[in-house]
Amino acid sequence: MPIMRKLVFVLMIFMPVTCWSANLYYALDVHINPAERKITGTGRLKTDTPMSIGLSVRNLRELKIDGNDVPRAVDENIKLEMTSGKEIMISYESIFPEKGINFVDENNVVLIDNWYPQPDDLVEYALSVTLPENFIAVSESESVIVQKHGKTETFAFQFDYPLDSLHLAASTRYILKKDRYNDIVLEAYFFKEDAHLADAYLDYTKKYLAMYEKMLTPYPYKRFAIVENILPTGN
Repeated sequence: MPIMRKLVFVLMIFMPVTCWSANLYYALDVHINPAERKITGTGRLKTDTPMSIGLSVRNLRELKIDGNDVPRAVDENIKLEMTSGKEIMISYESIFPEKGINFVDENNVVLIDNWYPQPDDLVEYALSVTLPENFIAVSESESVIVQKHGKTETFAFQFDYPLDSLHLAASTRYILKKDRYNDIVLEAYFFKEDAHLADAYLDYTKKYLAMYEKMLTPYPYKRFAIVENILPTGN
């Protein structure tokens, strides 16, 4: 299939098992300006128990914590001392080059690694992403709420299980096709030129979910997404 020359990555299949738990909660609000390849973000970190965490801040600039400028760390990591019940506010910006593992242009967004202040621990995330109105976005989540604001749309992703990182893909070229397997929502985000392949991928997804249910255990989440990626990193 022509699509296999591009990277197709599946969200939710590599998630931590549900028996793991996180004491760290991260609400991340991101605004993306594709024309300028720029991200502006604010985050709120909170914990149930006192803890020390590291934050990777590679690729980020204009970093502030609780309104205070943060000097650039030599190893691009900073330490935070978290107090139970006290929220820490983080703000930042990032501009991504035309080439790299993170990719932003006027029609596509692919954010894989170090695109936000990333804790070195498992975290429960709530991600909000604002983009121009003609984009469709997808990230790890069990529920997605989309709200329109003038010429922009905000995608609110909620996933109540611990993750070690977040990923985001968005495009003006996505065609979204949905299906179901038992109580699981299946979604295929394919580019317009490849949208005719979505039904086949969804059918195979149902077959594989059924097979692994017998071999291992039922799929533990409410949503399974297949996402075509603009980066030519597949085989």
